[in-house]
Amino acid sequence: MPVYLFRCTTCSETFERWRPERRRDDPLTCARGHDTVARLPGLEPREGDGGSGALRRPPEAGQTT
Repeated sequence: MPVYLFRCTTCSETFERWRPERRRDDPLTCARGHDTVARLPGLEPREGDGGSGALRRPPEAGQTT
């Protein structure tokens, strides 16, 4: 199951959550109970990682992986 990075827009807490890909954008709350949480772009679950959920940055334009 992949790990996604989230940030609360109320208190600025940044945190990770293990979630199935189909539920990556489902609503959730931060540790302080705020429901103003957004998934941070730029980090995507690694494909074919054997389920480790390791994160990688997408390649820059013109680069290959």
